[in-house]
Amino acid sequence: MAELNGRVALVTGALGKLGPIWIGALAGAGARVIGVDVRPGEV
Repeated sequence: MAELNGRVALVTGALGKLGPIWIGALAGAGARVIGVDVRPGEV
């Protein structure tokens, strides 16, 4: 993955199966990561 220093990434579905993987990959590339999700039953 390209260097993402100084960038901000928003990951939706952060508590799903792929959310943590994307968060780790983006953070590892230098991005500041914001993970969001909905609580079960609120949709």
